[in-house]
Amino acid sequence: MSLKKLVKKLETKIEIIVTFLALLEMIKQSEIICSQKENFKDIEIKLIIAEA
Repeated sequence: MSLKKLVKKLETKIEIIVTFLALLEMIKQSEIICSQKENFKDIEIKLIIAEA
Protein backbone atom coordinates (compact mmCIF):
# COMPACT_ATOMS: atom_id res chain seq x y z
CA MET A 1 0.00 0.00 0.00
CA SER A 2 1.13 3.52 -0.67
CA LEU A 3 1.48 5.92 2.27
CA LYS A 4 0.27 8.74 0.02
CA LYS A 5 -2.95 6.85 -0.81
CA LEU A 6 -3.50 6.01 2.85
CA VAL A 7 -3.12 9.62 4.00
CA LYS A 8 -5.45 10.88 1.23
CA LYS A 9 -8.28 8.83 2.77
CA LEU A 10 -7.87 10.55 6.15
CA GLU A 11 -9.85 13.70 6.82
CA THR A 12 -8.50 15.31 10.00
CA LYS A 13 -5.07 16.04 11.43
CA ILE A 14 -5.77 13.77 14.39
CA GLU A 15 -6.54 10.85 12.05
CA ILE A 16 -3.22 11.41 10.28
CA ILE A 17 -1.33 11.58 13.58
CA VAL A 18 -2.98 8.47 15.01
CA THR A 19 -2.40 6.55 11.77
CA PHE A 20 1.27 7.56 11.71
CA LEU A 21 1.74 6.46 15.32
CA ALA A 22 -0.01 3.16 14.55
CA LEU A 23 2.34 2.61 11.60
CA LEU A 24 5.36 3.26 13.81
CA GLU A 25 4.08 0.75 16.36
CA MET A 26 3.45 -1.84 13.64
CA ILE A 27 7.03 -1.36 12.38
CA LYS A 28 8.32 -1.79 15.94
CA GLN A 29 6.28 -5.01 16.32
CA SER A 30 7.62 -6.28 12.95
CA GLU A 31 4.11 -6.41 11.47
CA ILE A 32 4.91 -4.16 8.49
CA ILE A 33 7.91 -2.94 6.49
CA CYS A 34 8.09 0.52 4.99
CA SER A 35 10.44 1.24 2.12
CA GLN A 36 11.25 4.07 -0.23
CA LYS A 37 13.05 3.53 -3.55
CA GLU A 38 14.44 7.06 -3.87
CA ASN A 39 14.52 10.27 -1.86
CA PHE A 40 11.24 12.19 -2.06
CA LYS A 41 9.39 9.24 -3.64
CA ASP A 42 6.32 7.60 -2.13
CA ILE A 43 6.73 5.24 0.82
CA GLU A 44 5.44 1.71 0.29
CA ILE A 45 3.94 -0.18 3.23
CA LYS A 46 4.13 -3.98 3.12
CA LEU A 47 2.48 -6.40 5.50
CA ILE A 48 4.68 -9.10 7.00
CA ILE A 49 2.81 -12.39 7.06
CA ALA A 50 3.79 -14.40 10.13
CA GLU A 51 4.08 -18.12 9.66
CA ALA A 52 2.25 -20.16 12.28
